[in-house]
Amino acid sequence: MYISPPFLSEVSDEKKITHTEVLQVEVLNSLSTDGLASIVMNYLRNRKFDVVRIGNYPDKDQPKSFIIDRLGDKISAIHLAKALGIADSLVRNDIDSSLFLRCSIVIGNDFKYLKPFK
Repeated sequence: MYISPPFLSEVSDEKKITHTEVLQVEVLNSLSTDGLASIVMNYLRNRKFDVVRIGNYPDKDQPKSFIIDRLGDKISAIHLAKALGIADSLVRNDIDSSLFLRCSIVIGNDFKYLKPFK
């Protein structure tokens, strides 16, 4: 069995940020199943991502999990998507620098297919 190398949290050099800076993210659960955000948080923290908050997404029962790019840093958002097993096409933009994080992760009904749950 081949296990691909784990994705780590370092921000891409293409963004001209110091290599020691890590992706700061939040994990939001859109489902009524408790504990999903905690599982994703632990998975990401084990890979050195800085999960600064977990909570609930206001629009309930999203069919697919997706990433929200909060700073216009699509490279980091796609890196995070790959780390979780989310397709690049499910990266959205909703710029909000007041949140002080790069990306939000929204857990949807397809959560069983994400890497933290395999």
